[in-house]
Amino acid sequence: FVPLTAPATSSNTNEATTPFLLPTGLISTKVTDRVTLSGQTGYQSSFGSWDMMNVGGVHNEFIYIPMEVGTGAGVVRYNRDTGLSTTLLGGNNTGVFSSTPGTWSPLNDDFGAIDPAVITPTNTLVVAEEWTGNGRMFEISNPHTATSVANSSVTWLSNIPSVSHEGIKFDSQGRMYFIDENSSGSLYRMTPAGAGDLTLGKVEVMSVDGFGGDPSLAGTGQAGRTGAGEWLEIIDSSGNALTTADPFDFTARGGRTAADEVGATPFGRPEDLEISTLANGNEAIFMATTDENIVWTIELDADGLGGVNVSEFINSLTTPSSQSSPVGVGANDAVYGIDDVDNLAVDFGPNGELQLFIVEDENPSDIWVATDADGDGIADIIDLFASLGVPGSEATGFIIDPRGGYLVNIQHPASANDALWSITQVSAVPIPAAVWLFG
Repeated sequence: FVPLTAPATSSNTNEATTPFLLPTGLISTKVTDRVTLSGQTGYQSSFGSWDMMNVGGVHNEFIYIPMEVGTGAGVVRYNRDTGLSTTLLGGNNTGVFSSTPGTWSPLNDDFGAIDPAVITPTNTLVVAEEWTGNGRMFEISNPHTATSVANSSVTWLSNIPSVSHEGIKFDSQGRMYFIDENSSGSLYRMTPAGAGDLTLGKVEVMSVDGFGGDPSLAGTGQAGRTGAGEWLEIIDSSGNALTTADPFDFTARGGRTAADEVGATPFGRPEDLEISTLANGNEAIFMATTDENIVWTIELDADGLGGVNVSEFINSLTTPSSQSSPVGVGANDAVYGIDDVDNLAVDFGPNGELQLFIVEDENPSDIWVATDADGDGIADIIDLFASLGVPGSEATGFIIDPRGGYLVNIQHPASANDALWSITQVSAVPIPAAVWLFG
């Protein structure tokens, strides 16, 4: 595509028909919206702020949409073939969140800021609480078949420490990585005690060897956060805390305090994660930090068990292919430049080059794509792929659609009508003509 060279404006976008400014050859099509689903059985009036979704089902017909509202949050399964939604988890909107797993019931509790929704390697669905709630993570074992919240099989993964969850991803060995979305947030990983069993396992936090600062302070600006690093254990494989601080304190984000105790490296508000493989065969985690306008590469060693190597994948000094100067920071929404990096999605270009899509946490927001042609974990160029022009909104949950193209949510627009959109290439041959030509 020919990259955009300026953000969207109110004059070249329209919320109802063309919310995104796109390169020539791409079009956006609405899949569904909040107004449409609000009239369906089980869809709660509190369900808004659609966020980081995932796709599942035998034919990739299901789209799992988490609701990032402060109270009354939950997750909905939307069937794009039938247009019908099913609520899998929904809070009672009381603002009271359980902190005692032993007496907990998913049918009598509130949930806060559910984000994201992630299909696991065993085809279950993991969701978690971010900025409200108690920083809990939940697993739904029957996400494809549940017909309502009443028969949705939900487990509170109470062995996962309490943090402000957002990005969650799995590596090829089934280990789960997650972050703490905080100004001094860290990167965590959980190794299941049994294959695919997320109810019990070892939890570690990442520490960069060269970091000598205060782990409890904001990561932004602190030195020594690139280079070799290691994983520090805070919960053993039997689920026992190894720190004086209680990582299972679900009233005070205990996982953050435990990470600080062992000297985990802080980053400036980590948001989303992606995992891919570099040219040398090692897996790498890409982590966006909103406060820093940096996407980091955390390269795992060959077996993934020992150390890591941390580098910056992109920052404001990365040069766009459409210009000869660095991309810079977009000082406001109308200025060209990358700002407040948030959601990530990984794809590959026509020659196998790694492409990382980066969505801004802005109002409204831009979507960038950074290209790593040689697979070394450092982007060579970055381009403006799409720009949202809807007032009061941000683009969220951008993912590669298994059916082709991309899916993206428009969250909390001024109209309050959250919406799910598809971005695809314009067909070179109209469908009826194609059918005639090829029988």
